Amino acid sequence: MLIGYNNSKTLIIKLNKFFLPMAIVVIPVSCESTQNAATQTTTHVNRQETSVPFTVAQNYFVRNDAPALTENKITDRTAFDRYFGTATTMGTAGKPTPIDFSNRYAIALTLPETDTAVTITPVNLARRNDGQLILRYKINRGAKQSFMTVPNLIVLVDADQTGNVILEEIR
Repeated sequence: MLIGYNNSKTLIIKLNKFFLPMAIVVIPVSCESTQNAATQTTTHVNRQETSVPFTVAQNYFVRNDAPALTENKITDRTAFDRYFGTATTMGTAGKPTPIDFSNRYAIALTLPETDTAVTITPVNLARRNDGQLILRYKINRGAKQSFMTVPNLIVLVDADQTGNVILEEIR
């Protein structure tokens, strides 16, 4: 038996008096936040940006002897090989994505070495009205690992898509 209530009917009436007004306030507020999110998305789309196609390069790792990545746009094989090595695994999906630098270039992003599982996911690549390319990405952090890795993301872009590259993390 609940303390202070003679029967469960009294408890239900008291709870209804509390939760009904609460629901009337909470439901419209939660709907309003959805409208704000839609407005923000619309504002973001109206920046005069054009979507640029890209391919995510798979099965590459940051070399242990690589210098710090100073330029995110890599346009030739020699520069690329200075930073990245191939991580071939068994099966067809285990082959590194081929990169023909005569037709494409790479946009690379590396994070500091960590013992946490980290995935960098590209959200989009767009050309702004000022001609600059902006790569938006998300960082997903997972569980602690028993080894160290250098999280990286490499996207391949057609060589005719010129412009300075800006990286923007979406939180």
